Amino acid sequence: MSWKTYTIKEKTDLTVSAYVKGRFKLSSRDIQGLFRKKRVKVNSRVAHSKRPLKVGDVLTVQLPQDKDYGMTVEKGPIDVIYEDKHTLVINKPPFMLVHPTGQTKEHTLSNFVAGYYAKKGVVHKIRPAHRLDRDTSGCILFGKTKEAQQYYSEQMQQGHIARVYRGFVQGELTNTDWETINEPIGVDPIHDNRRCVDEFGQAAQTRYRVLDESGKCEVADKAAVGTSSSGTVDSAVDGTADRGSVPVIPANATYIEFTIPTGRTHQIRVHMAHIGHPVVGDAMYGRREKPYTRQCLHAYELQFVPFGQTEVISVKAELPENFGREKKNTWVLP
Repeated sequence: MSWKTYTIKEKTDLTVSAYVKGRFKLSSRDIQGLFRKKRVKVNSRVAHSKRPLKVGDVLTVQLPQDKDYGMTVEKGPIDVIYEDKHTLVINKPPFMLVHPTGQTKEHTLSNFVAGYYAKKGVVHKIRPAHRLDRDTSGCILFGKTKEAQQYYSEQMQQGHIARVYRGFVQGELTNTDWETINEPIGVDPIHDNRRCVDEFGQAAQTRYRVLDESGKCEVADKAAVGTSSSGTVDSAVDGTADRGSVPVIPANATYIEFTIPTGRTHQIRVHMAHIGHPVVGDAMYGRREKPYTRQCLHAYELQFVPFGQTEVISVKAELPENFGREKKNTWVLP
């Protein structure tokens, strides 16, 4: 169990139980257990569940710890870029689902994260804060606790986590200034596993700019504070320059950087196809030709304030050496 302390700073009409349930996203059963075992206090005294809260009250809660991983535990490839007691960022390889879904219950990134936790002798529910397409590689963020997961979900919804992608698109683009695509995205009326630009769809915004042959762009001038075999962690974001590794750019293609203030399914792929520059190797929205084995799209960077901290960090995963030309399923199993 871990004790959490909060001071009520704004006027509220909530009772202690209602506040705790909403703040920590706990089930009614969990709430009943906390009060029955006297694990909720207000101003250092055991609290009644129906006690109203007021400004200045100090609430202390002993939260339940996870008892299992929520899925099958598997040993597999895990490239950790950043980790603290609340947060984990992994460099996901291509050809791998983030989380079990449908008939695929094993060999996903989340199964392997569970195996990583088990090897360290700790138990955390597997809580990805967002998703990447199966064939998209790069940074994926996990919250280790329910509280951290809630924090990251809110940060995502409020646009406080910057997601930066890099990739190749077909055709020639030359503008190194940011351009914006504002087109709503909905489910394709014929193929429900696809998305399309749809005036009645959800609002979606993609910003993009061309990187030159040296990979230059205005990104961030940062001091590295951590590294993995394929990524770095930087201590601050100030809007100046980081070039990263530069891949071999295909003929008749352009090297692009993207940011997505919104996060719709297949958003970058749909938007770039809509303007006539589909992602190289994207068989669903463009075409795939040898030697490409998947869409050339990589989640290059996350910029965020880690849960429990106050400073923005930048976590980056360099593009794979054979970007877009990897052999399928070479990651299974070590």
